[in-house]
Amino acid sequence: MSGLVLYLGFLGTIQGLKKLDRVAWMHEPPPERFGPDQEASIVIYYKRRTSQKQINNFINQVLECPAEPRHAGRDYPEFVTSYMLLIPPQANGFDGSTLGVRRDAVKAEAQAYIAMIEADPIVEHVFLDVIPTDIVYPQK
Repeated sequence: MSGLVLYLGFLGTIQGLKKLDRVAWMHEPPPERFGPDQEASIVIYYKRRTSQKQINNFINQVLECPAEPRHAGRDYPEFVTSYMLLIPPQANGFDGSTLGVRRDAVKAEAQAYIAMIEADPIVEHVFLDVIPTDIVYPQK
């Protein structure tokens, strides 16, 4: 009997909170879509025959930077919102990566970051503001 009373009390409380617009899960932002069919700020194609170890080193040494004062260790710059690896079928036969960059990022910082990426010897090509699956790149 007490379980039923508690359950009914819970339902009544939730209904009252809904009427007052105080239920947290009713205001969750819509889920963000991500994947190779969504626009990316930066798409990186790595040169053919680049090993996974070289790609991992590139991620750790070029794409990531010291994360202090946000936290200890390394992380992507503050203006980078997302990172995703691309497999060869998603990147015209290349291994690749995508990065999302905040639209309000400081332009000079983002341009310097892109220039640093383009200058790396394992990078074949960098595309900006494009959907990865829409890229047409000549096959070698």
